[in-house]
Amino acid sequence: MTNAQRTSTSLTFEGGSDFEAINKAEAFLKTAGFSCGSMQRGEPIGIMHGDYLISKWRGMTPPEREQLHGQITAETSFRSGPVHIDLYDDAPAEALAAFARAKEAV
Repeated sequence: MTNAQRTSTSLTFEGGSDFEAINKAEAFLKTAGFSCGSMQRGEPIGIMHGDYLISKWRGMTPPEREQLHGQITAETSFRSGPVHIDLYDDAPAEALAAFARAKEAV
């Protein structure tokens, strides 16, 4: 199953200035205990719950992408937003719980 076919829980962040939406999304995830990958134009940003170093999308193999707990995508671009966090429903239980707790606080 590819990441595009996985079901997920989503949260959207908007911004009024350059990179505001992605900065909000990454701050939300950091507060919830997630690590974010590096930004790459036109590609998702991988996320995992815990302390991880995640490469850019192009640097990951398909099996590495399958290990991700979720991803951040942009409707237009990460510069202008909005951005969407998609946490996969098959992520570890502790990741799902941390995301749900943080989402309630938003």
